[in-house]
Amino acid sequence: MQASQEDSCKQQSNVRFVRHLFKSRKATLSRTQPSSYHLNRLVDVLALNVGGTQAPKCGSCDENNTASSYCFVCQNFLCTACFEAHQRLKATRGHRNVVIEKLQAQDVEDLIHRPVMCSQQYHENQPLEFYCEECKVPICHKCSVVSHNRHTMTDTQKAAQVQKMQMKDALEKVKAETIINEKNIRKQAELMDKNRNEILSCEKKMTDLVEELIRDLREHERIMKTKFAEIYEAQQKHHATQLENFELVLTQLKSYVERGESIVQRNISAEILQTNQAII
Repeated sequence: MQASQEDSCKQQSNVRFVRHLFKSRKATLSRTQPSSYHLNRLVDVLALNVGGTQAPKCGSCDENNTASSYCFVCQNFLCTACFEAHQRLKATRGHRNVVIEKLQAQDVEDLIHRPVMCSQQYHENQPLEFYCEECKVPICHKCSVVSHNRHTMTDTQKAAQVQKMQMKDALEKVKAETIINEKNIRKQAELMDKNRNEILSCEKKMTDLVEELIRDLREHERIMKTKFAEIYEAQQKHHATQLENFELVLTQLKSYVERGESIVQRNISAEILQTNQAII
């Protein structure tokens, strides 16, 4: 019971180790835009320790057992029984094997770079050793005989080197375009800054001009109000003088009327004759 618990704890520890490595590699690759191939390889390695339906099966027997180790020489996953047999045979006991429960960082890297096996039915244990120039796909030996028989084929490594050089050339062109675009971005950013500064400068000039015009108008308003006040005061004095004169004349006229009416009312001939010329 204790041994079973220790194995379980060990398995969980290995799972955490591979998951941690997977996450760190995934974080690095996410910054470099990984191909789906490399990411899928990482997922495959994670599945080795996690187990379940995605865990690889033994490729050495027909028992469909879950693989417990991998042989880098045979390029094959092995179940526990096949691994033990593998270790007993003189021809294979010296092969480099890795137990999935004891995966180390270098083992994970090597598993990621292990040969890719053919996905065609009945070809599962065949590595993709050739590249079909006509179909533009990697193929195994069986595929070269069955499906690509008269097609032009080259070694996978050779084809990869050719395409690697093509990819490098393409990348150099992309890098050159990247440099041009970076320069354009910097230039455009400078133009944007220049445009912003020019607009801000124009806005400030406009604001200063408006404020200056407002000050001038305020000063003009003050001067005009002063002049209006002076004109108003002068006109008010003139009107007051005229009013005073009119009131004086009115008083005099009323006095004449009152005196005349009194004389007329008294109807004294001598008085009328004496004052008639003064009133008229």
